[in-house]
Amino acid sequence: MITRFDGCTGCGACEAVCPVMAIKMEENEEGFLYPNANKEICMNCGKCDRVCSSRQAFRICSKKECYAVSYIQNKNKVFSSSGGVFAALAETILESGGYVCGAAYVKDCPSKVQHRIICDKTELPLLQGSKYVQSDAWIVFVAIRHILEEGKIVLFSGTPCQVAGLKSYLNKTYENLYTVEVICHGVPSEKIFRDYLKNSFGANVSEFAFRDKRFGWGYMATARMHSGKEAHIHRKASSYYDGYIRGYFLRKSCYLCSFANEERCADITIGDYWGVFQNHRKELLKDIKSWESGVSACIVNTDAGHLLFEATENKVKKLTTSFDQISAENYRLLHGNKIPDKREELMTQYRLVGYTGIEADFQKHRDSTLKTAVKEMLPGRIKFLLKCIK
Repeated sequence: MITRFDGCTGCGACEAVCPVMAIKMEENEEGFLYPNANKEICMNCGKCDRVCSSRQAFRICSKKECYAVSYIQNKNKVFSSSGGVFAALAETILESGGYVCGAAYVKDCPSKVQHRIICDKTELPLLQGSKYVQSDAWIVFVAIRHILEEGKIVLFSGTPCQVAGLKSYLNKTYENLYTVEVICHGVPSEKIFRDYLKNSFGANVSEFAFRDKRFGWGYMATARMHSGKEAHIHRKASSYYDGYIRGYFLRKSCYLCSFANEERCADITIGDYWGVFQNHRKELLKDIKSWESGVSACIVNTDAGHLLFEATENKVKKLTTSFDQISAENYRLLHGNKIPDKREELMTQYRLVGYTGIEADFQKHRDSTLKTAVKEMLPGRIKFLLKCIK
């Protein structure tokens, strides 16, 4: 094992850079992936150590050009979790003949998420939407390098540590590489999510959407069964979803994340702009139709990011805002959290009896969700107006 320390983010750059494929990312007992080195074929070249230690060098001083953004085409924004700014950026790259890489569910495996490269706009919905489970990003690093070396444009999206992992793996500046990072709350493991689905729905789930836009901009999830039936779940009614939001199942490195910092890793940082109702109420109410299905926070960090964002001018509606206004409701832009006391208790139960231990604790302590569930089932426009007039 290269490292067992809590600072390993699981970006997988060490596996991607190994010249003899001696490193494999393997699950620990909580389901998080860590690098495991085969000493029999390891050359002791040190590339894995260098690619890991150099990631912090890719944090940059952000320009902090900040916007509230909504993608104009609502029919495409339905696949996005908030305002659809990623879709606008990705479409711009695809229309120029470039490639876009982001997290997508693996076909026929509703719990598994891997990074995927696309070059066709019809595949873009696969990369849209929040997936609250860690993605295997390193599996595309080699392919991205080949595409870049051919002189073609690539847009890579991921968590800040994944962006840093890619840049460290490439170890070279490419003017044809654009990067987008999400405002990351932290990542749970695929194993925990897989066990949640099995515990809650058996083997019946074919698809899972954490942020179903049919219920407006919020936290309503939908599990779609092989039979075609659907189960709609508010986050407070789901042991996994609620535990994720409360920070109980995150990877150890996520709690005091060194990438949660004003110095960013990507050209552009995006996420939900939850504070938009307090900061831009009048503008929202003047044009409800444009904003009601979600608003993205967009922070332009570099000159390259500025050029890319400007190229989306005819695709988005935007308002100028500030970093302080965005970070007020997105504290992970600035710092992580300490490990919750309850995490170790729940992980101990998970190791001993499986997911049933987590579920039992959740049912014992769960909040009343009736009022929240009723509110979430309201039409999206009504929910949006309620938030505007709070």
